[in-house]
Amino acid sequence: MPTPAIINKSPDEKYPIGKVYKEPDLDTSETISSVTVAITPTGDANDLAEVGSAVIASDGKSFSWVFEKGRTEYDYEVQFKVTTSSGKIFQNPDLTREKVLVKVK
Repeated sequence: MPTPAIINKSPDEKYPIGKVYKEPDLDTSETISSVTVAITPTGDANDLAEVGSAVIASDGKSFSWVFEKGRTEYDYEVQFKVTTSSGKIFQNPDLTREKVLVKVK
């Protein structure tokens, strides 16, 4: 199984994460209709980073989200569930494009 992208950041740094979808994932007229963000820390379950909403681009083909805060020496797995206008769901945790590992240093 491929490893997810890895991001290193400081505790107070804001780090934008974005994903672009295009054919064959999205048909020409298909767009992203919703994005859900889930964060799992490696340590205390109460030590979640701040979770804000993902922003879908005006053309509906990409989204962005900002990772904020986090605790020093913790890793956070960020997973995205992307739903399209035709009902497709991109969520499989084995797909690296829907998962990012953030290391707070």
